[in-house]
Amino acid sequence: MNKVRKKIFLLLLISISAILFGADEKNNGKISFSTSNNPEGSIFLTKNVGIVKNTGDTEIFQSTSLSAPTREFIKNSREQKFLAESFIDKLALKTTEKNDESEEFNDIRVVKDIKEKISKTGKCKKAIFIQSLLPIIGEIHEDIFNEKERLDKIAKYGIKTSDDRDFLDELFTKYKVSDENINELQSKLIIIPKSLVLGQASLESGWGGSLLALDANNLFGMKSWARDSRSYRVGPNTYYKKYNTIKDSIYDYMLTLSRHGAYENFREAITDENNNSLQLVKYLNNYSELKSEYGRKVSVIIRVNNLLEYDS
Repeated sequence: MNKVRKKIFLLLLISISAILFGADEKNNGKISFSTSNNPEGSIFLTKNVGIVKNTGDTEIFQSTSLSAPTREFIKNSREQKFLAESFIDKLALKTTEKNDESEEFNDIRVVKDIKEKISKTGKCKKAIFIQSLLPIIGEIHEDIFNEKERLDKIAKYGIKTSDDRDFLDELFTKYKVSDENINELQSKLIIIPKSLVLGQASLESGWGGSLLALDANNLFGMKSWARDSRSYRVGPNTYYKKYNTIKDSIYDYMLTLSRHGAYENFREAITDENNNSLQLVKYLNNYSELKSEYGRKVSVIIRVNNLLEYDS
């Protein structure tokens, strides 16, 4: 942060020098500056034809060639420095807050971490929930993007190495493409907008407050056919998936929308040109027994909480 202060203050000094040069340009005098700090931290600006003396609380300017505007400007140097330092302090604080905010949630792994963060900071539950999920969604998006990029290259130039072959086999299995159809595989590698992920996660988990979310890290109400340690029992013959981390939950949700036959229309609708969550929700009728009402509920959450801003 000290480096940021120094750089900003140097820019301010350069700006001041430009003003002085413009005010006294008609005198054809060369301007040179020297800076020093007295115990009070005042900065002295001197011209090669003028002298600045300090007598404690008063600064005396002796010069025969400095123009009146220049002398007046220098007399106000202490006030200018105070204002400049105040500006630097505010800017440095904003920079620190921004950096802290971007790094503050990198250690969030499970939903209980979110609850603990809320209790420690006292911040709004919704804000903590959103900021906790954003970096995780970003990581998964980056992984999918890298897969898409490599797959597109193979589709264009063909399989060149054994690594390409292994990569394709892995994707065919993961996205459940049985006939090794690369075109079908490409259609299943989709980037789901962050606003939609946040909207569904908040609706299904009550902004991370449901027992299913807290105890099983299940943010999307994903049911389970298993009856073992990988599942979470909520009632007679009713089980939901249990995840080790939030990232596992988000990844499984995205994978479900990417490969399940019930969301084929959703995948066809989502493209680089059309990734507006408010348009895509109507293709999620199969996600819930609420059918079209489900999409309306997700849309309301996205609008009310301005979630679309996270897609830019």
